[in-house]
Amino acid sequence: MAASAPPAPARPAAIVREEGDLLLVSHGVRLGDVCLKCAAREGIVRRFEVMRYRPFWPAVGLAACLCICGYLAALMLTALLPFEFWKLLVGLVCFAIFWRGWRHGALDLPLCRACNARWRGGERARLLAGLAIVPVLALSAAFGGHSASLAWAFVMLWLVGLLAVHMGTWRNRTVGAKAIHDQLIFLRGVHPDARRALVADAAEAAGVRRIPSTR
Repeated sequence: MAASAPPAPARPAAIVREEGDLLLVSHGVRLGDVCLKCAAREGIVRRFEVMRYRPFWPAVGLAACLCICGYLAALMLTALLPFEFWKLLVGLVCFAIFWRGWRHGALDLPLCRACNARWRGGERARLLAGLAIVPVLALSAAFGGHSASLAWAFVMLWLVGLLAVHMGTWRNRTVGAKAIHDQLIFLRGVHPDARRALVADAAEAAGVRRIPSTR
């Protein structure tokens, strides 16, 4: 008699719950047909997004590594090996720190057509703001010979504009990861009514009857 196959490992239950102004969801969970940005239930389209999150300290470590290694290479290590070697080494170390700091999580996000169009508009705005560095660098090179302060002013204005687009247009029109853990993704930017509706839909789909409050 053939031996029976071992039972497949049980999959962890999907999690959809609120925590403050965040929506906590499991990696890869399929959310209900509720627009995340306006809580509409009609005209829902699905948008596949890979969420990215980088903790604060790896970014600080990246900047510190760049400054310390660059300083040491400039002062002491050039006598041992060509400086180009140390620039390559510093770049590789910084890349390793930067890459290890990122965490990822993929989700199939429900949005209405209007909010999906607004999301695409936010993507275009951020892309154009990033590409604006090309004319900024051209202006800095043109005026840098006359005034280094003016050249730096162009670059700083671009940085301020890029930050404004990211913190304003981009964050207001999109949903992002406030944090990513091994089991959970903490989503920011979800409409409060959408959070409540998605939690209720997830409880109903799991067969959990929600008891109304007696207050």
